[in-house]
Amino acid sequence: MADCPSGRRMMPAEAGKTKDKAMPKQKTKRAATKRFKKSATGKILRTCGGKSHLNACKSRKRKRNLRGMKTLDEAFQPSLKRSLATYNV
Repeated sequence: MADCPSGRRMMPAEAGKTKDKAMPKQKTKRAATKRFKKSATGKILRTCGGKSHLNACKSRKRKRNLRGMKTLDEAFQPSLKRSLATYNV
């Protein structure tokens, strides 16, 4: 043990911590699994927003078109695919 200028004793670095560490596993972002799905062709699908409240002023056609899933924009596909890497649907 070595002495420190503050008067405390410092522990030496632990031996045996130099083992090869494996790369961390890619984990699925759990928030992404609740909001997005993968299609059969591998594209990311999302739900439409704007249908949870203030629906009285919206037409039937508008509310009907908000149902279902839409494909996510191409710009966001790569980052979401990494977030859903281990998620299989």
